[in-house]
Amino acid sequence: MSQGESKIPDIPALLEMLGAGAARLTAMAKSLDFAWDPAIADERKLHNMYARNLIGAYASKFADLSTSIIRAVEHRDFLTYAVCGRALLEATATLRYYVFQRYKPLLEKGSLDANDFK
Repeated sequence: MSQGESKIPDIPALLEMLGAGAARLTAMAKSLDFAWDPAIADERKLHNMYARNLIGAYASKFADLSTSIIRAVEHRDFLTYAVCGRALLEATATLRYYVFQRYKPLLEKGSLDANDFK
């Protein structure tokens, strides 16, 4: 391959990889599915329940968006492809923000008090 030429991506392989990832995310979301109980008095347990629910919600969202992208490509529905792709990027950016800007500083503190859990 000479300089300036780009390699053509293997679309079927990429779609298969995206489908496999969506299947794993669906299984992960199902394993994290349990009822929310805001009446828990222990802040640590309440936070952990919130985090598990949040992870399950994001896994489910990513799986649904990935599956929709695959269907959109198969049916040449490029508007749906674009909207789902954008939603996937926005959800990823939001999750990255909360992990690096909100949770990471708290975890670097070492010990947390009740206000940190809020």
